[in-house]
Order: sequence, then structure tokens, then C-alpha cells
Amino acid sequence: MMNLDRQRSLSDRFADLKKFVLVCLLLMSAQLPLSAQTITLSGTVTDQNKQPLIGATVYAKGTSIGATTDLTGKFELRNLAENTTLVISYIGYSTKEVAVKGKTEVNIVLEEATNTLDDVVVVGYGSVRKRDLTGSITSVDSKTIMERNPTNLFDALQGAAPGVQITTNSGAPGEGANIRIRGTSTFGSGTNPLYVVDEMPMDDISAINPNDIQSIEILKDAASAAIYGSRSANGVIIITTKKGVKGKPRVDVKYTRSWSKIAHRLPLTSPDEFRYFNRQRLRLTGDTGKYELIDSLKPFFNGNGNQYDQLFRTSAKDEVNLSVSGATDKMSYYLSGGFYNEDGIVVNSAYKRYTTRMNATYKASKRLTIGNNFQFTYSDQSGINESDVIGNIYNWIPYWNIFDATGEIMHNVGGKNSTYAQAMLEKNGKKQFRGSALLYGEFRFNQYLKFRTNVSGYMSTVRNYYFKPSKLLNTTGHTEGYDKTQLGYNWLNENYLSYDRSIREHTFSLMLGNSTQAWVSEVAQVRGQDYSTDYIWTLNNASVFKTGDNYSEQEKHALASFFFRGTYNWKSRYLFAGNIRYDGSSRFAQNKRWGFFPSASVGWRFSDESFMSWSKPFLDDAKL
Repeated sequence: MMNLDRQRSLSDRFADLKKFVLVCLLLMSAQLPLSAQTITLSGTVTDQNKQPLIGATVYAKGTSIGATTDLTGKFELRNLAENTTLVISYIGYSTKEVAVKGKTEVNIVLEEATNTLDDVVVVGYGSVRKRDLTGSITSVDSKTIMERNPTNLFDALQGAAPGVQITTNSGAPGEGANIRIRGTSTFGSGTNPLYVVDEMPMDDISAINPNDIQSIEILKDAASAAIYGSRSANGVIIITTKKGVKGKPRVDVKYTRSWSKIAHRLPLTSPDEFRYFNRQRLRLTGDTGKYELIDSLKPFFNGNGNQYDQLFRTSAKDEVNLSVSGATDKMSYYLSGGFYNEDGIVVNSAYKRYTTRMNATYKASKRLTIGNNFQFTYSDQSGINESDVIGNIYNWIPYWNIFDATGEIMHNVGGKNSTYAQAMLEKNGKKQFRGSALLYGEFRFNQYLKFRTNVSGYMSTVRNYYFKPSKLLNTTGHTEGYDKTQLGYNWLNENYLSYDRSIREHTFSLMLGNSTQAWVSEVAQVRGQDYSTDYIWTLNNASVFKTGDNYSEQEKHALASFFFRGTYNWKSRYLFAGNIRYDGSSRFAQNKRWGFFPSASVGWRFSDESFMSWSKPFLDDAKL
């Protein structure tokens, strides 16, 4: 019996062992097809010019598997199913889906976005897709600018951006303009916005050639402009100039000629009408008056004193622009020169401007990029005193002649100045030289993190001069003139770190930096009287100097800042952006040298929600 039980026990154990081996074999056979269904995929992401796109997001659709391209545009994904579909996205480029179909290597080319929602918008110390904006920003591209054929930046923006009001100071050639973004925001401290040209804050943009502009971004609300702190109360206008595009060197030459004339003339009485009304006045009042016609045959009293024909003219504008640009794998360049000449519609008024620019970028290594932006402008403006000249046109007696019998200009008669004589004989002008230089370096630690440093400087020299000759004086007047010179310069250093990353549908960015800037302004003015001759209008010809009006002064101030920005979005559906700026200014009160300027904004793209699917045929995008 014992042997029988022992045999039965051994057979049971052997049966259990066979079951265990069978289960293991079944499990191994189940694992073999599973292992065969996963692959490791590598590849590159480039643009249409075969340049690597650094930081592009690549992930397997419907999974948590994803990666970001490195400095050479390469990526690698593991444990992918053979039938996986890849989703590739990059700012400024159209999102693309690619079916793997069992491949282990793919090369993906992204195309630049044609949908305006995918356009990149500069927001200050970085950029963001227009689709992901949470603030109020208007963008004007170079195509829109060139369609307007502008002569200056104010012409380029006129009517191009909602909420932006541009008013010119006068119609004089070369005259500037005032820009108001959503009305007037401050009182007594300037109402013009802050201008930022290639990351250089500026107070004057009249020197910029519109043909050199790539894009203009207008930051309208506090949430968008707060990254610039105390100087952004009136809004911010960010200007980006052109750079070279990869390909063969490109040469562009453009010549434009246009004409202008006065749009509307106010009616003036004719000599006969004035004589008639003058006689009626004499008859009704009995007043002999100083304009009674004593000698009707004297040539001076038998002219046509309507000075519109002499004072106003059809003026011409000539503009020539030349640019050379291009790029290779290592560097890009953009060189330009421009000449602009405008004769004003008022005689003896004109404006000339010479501009030159050089933008260059050099890729020293895979991680380091350096570059420079240089600009120089010289302008010469001659004009008139609009309030005096235009006002005096209605004071001249209509039948007084403008020229005497010898053809000389009639000037002061009975205390009244001829408008034409004032426009032709006065000297009133401004000469200005402006130059700016930016040197920058950008170092990429990896595809997510980069550091940028900017060092820039700006200099402006302005000379204003004026001279009033003796022919425009009454019996008690003095010849007078002045010469005013202004020298201004500033320097700026900015350093900031940027971290941008996308993990599947989650995209976030962080930016942290500091800025230091200092300004120096010097002004000197000399005013003189009683010139010995009208032929020499410089101050060495003056006999008397007005001590109370002669002065020189110097002003210095500085600004130090720390700033931070963070953004996050999920599927571009739920958006958040926050800015912090901490400014310390020598212009602030001594007990409040530092100011804190935070902002936050959120957005919700409800058009991407499932409950809005019914609106897809007619609604492309809707966001709160």
C-alpha cells in the first residue's frame, strides 16, 4: 500500500509540473507577439529650407509617449506601436500628423503656418503664437506696411490697428506725430507709448525707415504691457526689423515718386470785393480809415494780394531704397540704405533723410549665436512758423501787391508782414543725427533652456536754429535768432533665461531676467539780437545776447529692473499668462525708489469644446 501511495504522489507532482511548464510556455508565447509590436523610432524635424527646428514637440497620438527635438532637430521615441500616428508641432509652423507604419526612422518637414492664428507674435523678451495670446495685442506685418507705401512709421500705423489714434503735429515735411493707444492714460508725464526696436527701448522712432520693418506689435492692455513696468502706462509698440532669409543673395531696389497739394483753400475776398466792402464801410461809418484808396493808380494798390498761389505749391516726394540680404547655414545678413526727399506744399519747406542699417547673425556653434543690429540716420528739416505764416495770409490786404516794381518781395507794410515774404526770408530748421547699436549673444543649454544677453547704445544730436531778418521787422523790432543743440545718449544691458517646453498637450514657458539702463541729456542754447547784416544769420553776427534765454543744462537718470513671465496652456484651450516687473528708478521719490508691476490674464477657447462642435462649419475660432 505504501508503494502505491508513493507512486500516486509522484504522478500527481509530475502532472502539476506539466501544468506549470504549460502555463509558462503559454505566457512566453503571449509575450513574443507583444514584443514584436513595439518599435524604437528616431528622426529629424526641419523646416522647408532643411534647417533643424529646435524644441519641436513630437508625441504619439493618444499616448503619453513624447519627446522634444534637440539642437540638431533630432528626436527618439521608444516602445511605440507599429501603427502609431505622430503629432509634430512648432511655433509658427502648421501642426503635422505622420503615420509611422512600422518605420524606425522618419524625416519630417514642417511648413510655415498660413493660418494667422499660428503666426508668431512678439510679446517682449520672447514670442508666442497668436492663437495662445491672453492679452490685447495687434500685429501689423511687413506686407501690410508696404501696401501703404509709407514714408515714416506713423504713416504705416495710420488706420492699421484698432484702438490706435495717430495725430500729426502739422503738415510740415518731416514733422512727427503723437500716438495714443486706447486714449490718454497719464497726465503731465507724457502720453506717448514706449517704443521697443529690436529689444532696444526708444523715445523717438521717426528715424526708422519703414522699408526695414518686418513686423509691428502693439501691446494695448496692462496684462500685455506690464512686462515693461513703469514705462508701459501708455502702451508699448514693439518693432522688429528685417533679417536675411536663407538662399541666394537678394537685392531689392525701390524708387517711389509722389505728389501732394493743399486739399482745401479757405475763400478770400478778391481785390474788387474788398474795395466794394471798404467803400460801404466808409459810407456807413464816415471813417476815413488807413486803407482808404487815395491813389488808385499806384501799382502797389492795384495788385492781387491773394497769396495762395505764391505760398502753396504742388510738392514732390522722392524715395529710393536699396537692400541686400541673404543667409547661409552659419550666418544671415541684411544691409539697407535709403534716401527720402520731400518738398513741402508751403514754399521754402523741405525734409531730407538718409538712413542705413546692418543686421547680422552668426552661428558660432550649435549652442552659441551672436549678432548685431546697427542703424544710422541723418535728417535735415527746413520749415516755417505755421501759426504766423498761415495766420498772416488773412491779414494781408487783397489789393496790395506781393512784389514791388523791381520784382522784390514786399515784406512789412503798415505793421503787416507778407506771408510769402515771411516764408521765404525766415530761417527755421533742424538737423539731426541718430545712431543705435545692438550686440547680442544667445546660448542654448539644451532644447528647452537658453540664455540671452543684449548690450545696446543710442545717441542723438539735434541742432535747431532760427533767424528773423530786418525786412520782417516793424519800426520797434529787432533782428533775432537762436541756436539750440541737444545731445542725448543712453546704454542698456539686458540678461534673461528662457525655458520653453511642451509635454503632450501641455505647453508652458518661463522667463526670468534683469535690465540696467542709464540716460544722459545735454542742452545748450544761445539767443542773439541786432544782427549787423541779414546776409550772415549765424550768432557770430549778433550784437546783443539775451542773457535770460541763454543756458546749458545736463540731466542724468537710471533704471534697474527685474522681470519674470510664466505662461501655460492645455491644447491651446485653457490659457494663463502672468508677468512681474520690479523697477527701481532714480526718478522715483527717494522713499519709494522701487515699484512693483504685476499682471495676470487667462483665456478660454470655448470653440474647441465638444459642446461647440455644431459650430465648426461657420466658426473657426472663439476665445474669451
